[in-house]
Amino acid sequence: LICLPVNAASLAAHVILSKGVATATTLEGDIRPLKRRSKVFSGDIIKTGPKGSVQLRFIDKALMTIKAGTEMDITNYLFKQDDNAGKEQVLMKLVKGGFRTITGSIGKGDKSAYKVSTPAASIGIRGTNYEVQQESSGSMVMAVYDGGISVENEAGSIELGLGNDFNFTRVSADKAPQGLLAAPESISVNAATDDSQEEEEQEEAADGDQAATGEESAEGDEDSDGEDSDSATAATGDDGEASDGSDTGDDGPV
Repeated sequence: LICLPVNAASLAAHVILSKGVATATTLEGDIRPLKRRSKVFSGDIIKTGPKGSVQLRFIDKALMTIKAGTEMDITNYLFKQDDNAGKEQVLMKLVKGGFRTITGSIGKGDKSAYKVSTPAASIGIRGTNYEVQQESSGSMVMAVYDGGISVENEAGSIELGLGNDFNFTRVSADKAPQGLLAAPESISVNAATDDSQEEEEQEEAADGDQAATGEESAEGDEDSDGEDSDSATAATGDDGEASDGSDTGDDGPV
């Protein structure tokens, strides 16, 4: 028997901004493009092209910007909205690329409820604002802007933020995390920068489909344009790169 996650079809997030080519692949292998207002479910694998990115608001109000050239597996995202729901849990796997996130209510209490795995180490958190980026060497660099994270692999572990010695680290799969006194240059730069002709053609086709259906002008979104803009700024900074300030609005508790 094939065991699938209990919440494989449960809603995990909504897309608030999408740029370039961004897709979600279901457990069954179905692929769909991600546009503003698209839904993301537990079990989806998010992929962005070399010039793509996508910003998500999760059901617990967490915000995440998935950078260009990234593959992120939203393994399970369960928010306990009533007493009948199961245990809250966030399980995500960064296969490649990078992201920045302002976590929501999950993980503020039981930090074991939240875990992100990467090719080099796993990440545990308490309410926080942090960023992860894969370097061209395959190493992962991580930065904490507010709150704290723990970074661990078989070779060792390190605590970042929350009064610890370091806010930045570099880690590879076979070496313990190394504390850094300053942010590495690669932290806010996408590793994937090559142009993709295929992506441009897909983007043009998507724009054509959108114009034909009028999807972009759809009404009835639960979030206003102004709120989406504020959320995007909090997660990435005005220029699309990470900002050093923490979130101060209602959209992303830290």
